[in-house]
Amino acid sequence: MRAFLLFLVSLVCMAASAQEPETRRNPILIDTGRASVSGILLSQESGDEIIGMIVNEFGISALEFRYDRAKQKMKLQNVVSF
Repeated sequence: MRAFLLFLVSLVCMAASAQEPETRRNPILIDTGRASVSGILLSQESGDEIIGMIVNEFGISALEFRYDRAKQKMKLQNVVSF
């Protein structure tokens, strides 16, 4: 009986973790004539929307965005000036 309960608990935990959206991590470099920002692009899919942010090497969020696939529009949520 104890083994069966442990099995059920593990199935519930696996199902709960399978429903969580996956966070993707990609290296990124934005280079302009005057400055450049390098870091990691973190993105996560949520339905028809992609939510993301760029974080530099020091852990400072450079910008946050939302992309709506249905409308094909991107909205910048937070942009930091350097």
